[in-house]
Amino acid sequence: KGTPVSLEVTELNYEGMIKQGLKLYKMFNSKDVYIKIPVNTNNSYDGIRAIKYLSKKGIKINCTLIFTPEQAVLAAKAGAKFVSPFAGRIDDFIRKNNRLKIDKTAYFPAEGLKKYEDNGIVSGVDLVAQTKEIFETYNIKCEVLAASLRNARQVRECMLNGADIATLPYTVIKELLEHTKTDEGIVAFTKDIIPEYAKLLK
Repeated sequence: KGTPVSLEVTELNYEGMIKQGLKLYKMFNSKDVYIKIPVNTNNSYDGIRAIKYLSKKGIKINCTLIFTPEQAVLAAKAGAKFVSPFAGRIDDFIRKNNRLKIDKTAYFPAEGLKKYEDNGIVSGVDLVAQTKEIFETYNIKCEVLAASLRNARQVRECMLNGADIATLPYTVIKELLEHTKTDEGIVAFTKDIIPEYAKLLK
């Protein structure tokens, strides 16, 4: 309760997405449920059409599989409450297209790598930043959910660029808490505890 939960449709055509979206919404009957609809299915407009129909019914939509700011704008204009640009997967795409030997969990620079890009997008963080900038410029009321985040640095840079929400695995959540100096500090603090103070806390 009070936490948005996205439930994804599995059908890829307009009628199927509408049917499943209505069923999921009715099944859970909660203002916290967002129906997850892909922006584009098999080069059709069905995703956008489904977003428009369901949002007019008062159903909140999280539009997924966003890989360009213009896809995000169209989804928001159709009525999506969240758009999910896939930051990690854009980095993967740029790596693969340019045969870059960088592990997918490794940090990929927000400013990109020299001449490598995807139609003006130089990184996943850049995709999030451009989407957020356009939304703010045109006062588009839709939250940007930075999806597929792979490491702590990427999370920080998405926050710095105004991401409203993020999805990340548990391994990255753990990484957010880590720093060598914190570990060193714990050892030093423990070593410096005065016995009388420790006894007081028992």
